Amino acid sequence: MSESAAREASRRRAPNEFGLLVTQTTYEQRIYWRNPTSAVFTFALPLAFLFIFASSFGSHKVPNLNGVIYEQYYVPTILTYGLIAACFSNLAITMVFRRDQGILKRVRGTPIPAWGYLGASILNSTFVSFLLAAVTITVGVTLFHVPAPDKVLPIVVDLVVGAISFCALGLAVTVVIPNADAAPPVLNIVMLVLLFISGTFFYVNPNSTLAHIANFFPIAHLVRALLAAIVPQHGVPAWQWHNLLIVAIWGLVGLVFAVRRFRWESART
Repeated sequence: MSESAAREASRRRAPNEFGLLVTQTTYEQRIYWRNPTSAVFTFALPLAFLFIFASSFGSHKVPNLNGVIYEQYYVPTILTYGLIAACFSNLAITMVFRRDQGILKRVRGTPIPAWGYLGASILNSTFVSFLLAAVTITVGVTLFHVPAPDKVLPIVVDLVVGAISFCALGLAVTVVIPNADAAPPVLNIVMLVLLFISGTFFYVNPNSTLAHIANFFPIAHLVRALLAAIVPQHGVPAWQWHNLLIVAIWGLVGLVFAVRRFRWESART
């Protein structure tokens, strides 16, 4: 057999990496929906928060937001919380548990490339985020006086950038989590503190010290991007390129760190 024929035969025998990505993504979706308790709480908790906060503050106007009322304000902020929970917290916890159980180590011995396996997890979390966004915005339009979006593209771009960036940060943070037992408390502390100071649950004055601290992190910027895209405001463009850029930079930093330092084996082994 000639060298070119051998290369062609080898190419034909090699697995289709894109096909493996699609297969793994389908598998991740099946795992997700076969755990109905986890799936339900992914959607139920943000919606419960939306009802609680929107009902508590009602039609009072949010300061400095061009007539936006709290009912409208909480739709994009709670959506941000749900996206971060799905793409950052849940993804990181899943990966740490799989690492401790030896699943990630065994994956390295399969034909699927590392990028395909992790990419499937990112696609799965992104898909869940889009479903959550559809449900949250529908509830906002139906019950909380949010205008039906007439510009869908800015919302889609915000969700894609936010989901991929926080998935990358979720993979990156697994590097500093020593084991599965430590994952929930570490992630909840980091996530909840940043959510609170970023105005996700309570409005934060943009001139306050907390707001200045929050500006260093991506959550506040994703909140502003989704708020502008979902709730029209006079003089505020739906495209928030500056805020999206900051979210994307954080995601890129997280991705680079994850690529260089991601661990496939538990430190206990």
